[in-house]
Amino acid sequence: MATKTIEMPEIGKVNLKKNSASKSIRISLPPNGEVNVSMPRWVPYNMAIKFVDSRKQWILENKVNQNLFTNNQQIGKSHFLKLQPSTSQKSISARIKGNELWVKYPSDVTSDSPEVQKKAKQIAVKALRLQAEEMLPDQLRDLAKEHDFSVKSIEIRNLKARWGSCNSKKEITLNLYLMLLPWELIDYVILHELSHTKAMHHGADFWSVFERAMPDAKKKRKEIQQYKPAF
Repeated sequence: MATKTIEMPEIGKVNLKKNSASKSIRISLPPNGEVNVSMPRWVPYNMAIKFVDSRKQWILENKVNQNLFTNNQQIGKSHFLKLQPSTSQKSISARIKGNELWVKYPSDVTSDSPEVQKKAKQIAVKALRLQAEEMLPDQLRDLAKEHDFSVKSIEIRNLKARWGSCNSKKEITLNLYLMLLPWELIDYVILHELSHTKAMHHGADFWSVFERAMPDAKKKRKEIQQYKPAF
């Protein structure tokens, strides 16, 4: 069976396999975070690649992230994850206690099991939201005041593919996953959206406004491409 493996931007490793039994191009998402594509022998690889690209949003929303949550892992700016097996635990539970995120599970279950990992992600996302709601609005208001921007409202959301957005009413939405970024890149995103309150496009006027507030914005733009809004 002919196979080919490629790396696609944002999607990651894609394994293309030609199969005489396949009637159409089919995508599957195994637990290792890769993307498997089964395709008829007569289908060119570039056609399958275009099909995968057309399904990118679905893949990003549904693929299993291969990065596992681990004990004592730092979550965002102020929380730490605690994965604890217990002989008295009959089911998986999760709660926030101070700056610690406790996930307890039966001793016959492993920490890398899908059930424990799902519960860890749920509590981690909840912690990021708490951090974002506490820290980001104040940071945005401070930067707006410092650089003479005005904003109507600020909302924190769990966005799938964007770090933030700003509409024509000067209503700004920030992604809770910003809490995973270094502070200088958080400021990059905030100032990017604030710049849209004066220029809704990404043309020369926008960059003029943006670079007055952050002279190294184009350098930061390259840096932020190393990150994605997800665990």
